[in-house]
Amino acid sequence: MNYHYAPNYTHYPSMRPQGVARLDMLKSQLSELSQKQLSELRSAIDAKLDSRPAATLSDEESAFISRLFQS
Repeated sequence: MNYHYAPNYTHYPSMRPQGVARLDMLKSQLSELSQKQLSELRSAIDAKLDSRPAATLSDEESAFISRLFQS
């Protein structure tokens, strides 16, 4: 797969926000990566996104919190 990214700001480059310019540059660099490199990058990003600890409440904790806010 070879994705060709074309930014939508070509007509008015002076109006392009700095963050968008950096994003365009990053997308351009990504297009030069091999499939293996892209797969490794995706795995690293997924691991980073999934690293948030799951916050779960027991039934007792949920009931206790509910009682705190009852008048």
